[in-house]
Amino acid sequence: MSMNAQATLTYEQLRQFLVTAIPYAFNLSGLSEDVHPVARLEMVERENKAKALSGVKMAISDVLTILSREPAEKIERLSQALIAAKAPSLALVRAWSSRRVGAILTRGVIRSDAEFDQMKAFLDSSALEAEECERVQCIVDAYEFGTKA
Repeated sequence: MSMNAQATLTYEQLRQFLVTAIPYAFNLSGLSEDVHPVARLEMVERENKAKALSGVKMAISDVLTILSREPAEKIERLSQALIAAKAPSLALVRAWSSRRVGAILTRGVIRSDAEFDQMKAFLDSSALEAEECERVQCIVDAYEFGTKA
């Protein structure tokens, strides 16, 4: 996945993650086309982009909760699907969704030593894809060495 210069997750990136992850979190067999989650999202997108973003965030929260209980083999298949779709990795979306690390990733800038420690711990404990790891490392380095990300 290609991250922009500030390691933010755009609406489109969040949407791509959600569209890719939904089949791994929910059994959609027998669901009619008009009530399929992606079809409903597209309908909301046409009406109100802000509501669509709110819906994507809520749906991602639900997906992450469900996926936290799934076996490693299923998570590995999802990880491969996310790579193929050029969507953010599960690790990056989990981090984005956490309040502290998510705020830093959204902002793209570390503001304090406490945030620096959180980001270092996140880097050490996450299974980020190489490009994502580079971008997060750039945010950490910018704070540590006083350069711009």
